[in-house]
Amino acid sequence: MTKFYSGQVGNACYSNVFHTGETTAEIYFDKRFFPSYLWVFPLPGNLANVGFSMLSGEIAKRKFNLRKAFYGFIEQSPELKRKFKDAVQVSPPEGFGLPLGSKVPVISGERFMLAGDAASLIDTITGEGIGNAMLSGKHAAAQTLRCFRQNSFSRNFIKTYDDTLLAEIGSELKTHYQAQRVLTRMPLLLDAIFFACKNKMLKNQLQKRL
Repeated sequence: MTKFYSGQVGNACYSNVFHTGETTAEIYFDKRFFPSYLWVFPLPGNLANVGFSMLSGEIAKRKFNLRKAFYGFIEQSPELKRKFKDAVQVSPPEGFGLPLGSKVPVISGERFMLAGDAASLIDTITGEGIGNAMLSGKHAAAQTLRCFRQNSFSRNFIKTYDDTLLAEIGSELKTHYQAQRVLTRMPLLLDAIFFACKNKMLKNQLQKRL
């Protein structure tokens, strides 16, 4: 991995989205926006967080307006138009960038450690980062205690934090990054993956590898 990838996200809150169960998160793909996707995450009180994610490089290359793409994804999908027929948008769309885990940068040094988004630990496939953020925070806290106990805050001593964290999630970040790049070049492969997941044995194998 030789370069960093970032994503941009636009999301808003809606009420009364059809058939949004309290425990069901929905992900939608559309070949017109691939490799981007739209999510519908349930919230309490008949609300849903609805968002759209796209690689920054794709936005620049295809000259997409993130806000227009967000609404366009919903309006151009018959299924989503039905789902949002009676929905009411209750918050304005907000956009922000995400530092994806395509290449983990230097995450520690003399008297500092980076965690979460600051360490580019966001999953390149799902865009999810809270799990890795919490894990990195846990390891950073443990390393902080070691630093004070040993009264050592040097780069070499703190590097234990890097080694411990990347031993746990480095391989996963790399695998997901590589899978994301393959899917970007070969979008039809996603259809094959969905078809394969109908087979329970193949689905379990894919889950283990990803």
